[in-house]
Amino acid sequence: MTVDPSGVNFRNCLPRSINFYHHWFAKAGRAPDSWREAGRTISQRPARVPALIVAKVRLPPPSEPFLFVPLQVPGDSQLRLFGGAFKTVPAFIHDLAEAASALPAGWHLRVKAHPSSPESFRPLFERLEGLPLFLDNTADTVESVAASRGVITVNSAVAILMAFMSTSSRARTS
Repeated sequence: MTVDPSGVNFRNCLPRSINFYHHWFAKAGRAPDSWREAGRTISQRPARVPALIVAKVRLPPPSEPFLFVPLQVPGDSQLRLFGGAFKTVPAFIHDLAEAASALPAGWHLRVKAHPSSPESFRPLFERLEGLPLFLDNTADTVESVAASRGVITVNSAVAILMAFMSTSSRARTS
């Protein structure tokens, strides 16, 4: 458990200047990029509601170029307080649908509900059928990040996973 007198998430009291962390690493005798090694130990947690992960839609193969989009838990403070134009998961999905229509030919967005989500967004995605936008709650998050050409998120820890994986054996040249 962590207690932060200033708040959680964006309102935490962690230093905002990168210089603090460079100094800390130097003082600790560690290389500035040594934290990336922790990425090899990250694994996804199972969905809380297994019934929500059943896929009805035929997905493009993960070998096709795609951007991975992990969703937040509906009502999460990351969205409500810091989501900007994306205060709700459905609002974010709506804008993803607009963005998907502008993707280059052959590309798609692959969206995954948060494993703690109490609701399914399947009906919303069924209304968006025909767009290169797919709900994929069966894929492993770590594997999806690795196979993707990038991650789109609203303040999700999966973006940190992307940073870990960017130094993996799979070079990000696309």
